[in-house]
Amino acid sequence: MARGKCPKCDEVVTRASVETVDIVRSGGGAEFVGASIFCPHCNTILGLAVDPLALKRDIVREVVKKLVEVLRKK
Repeated sequence: MARGKCPKCDEVVTRASVETVDIVRSGGGAEFVGASIFCPHCNTILGLAVDPLALKRDIVREVVKKLVEVLRKK
């Protein structure tokens, strides 16, 4: 990780804490698994990202589910 300073506590950040979070669109709709990145010194959120592996897994599950539905109709 690039060395930078936390914008809140001004401590040098050489590692970060990561927590899995659910990202939900306001008003409902799409929901994704994400990762929230925190300063290890003061727990300020430094970033938020969609987890690409979880997103891929969810897409594959939905495609398989739809394929099974289509094949059962035949």
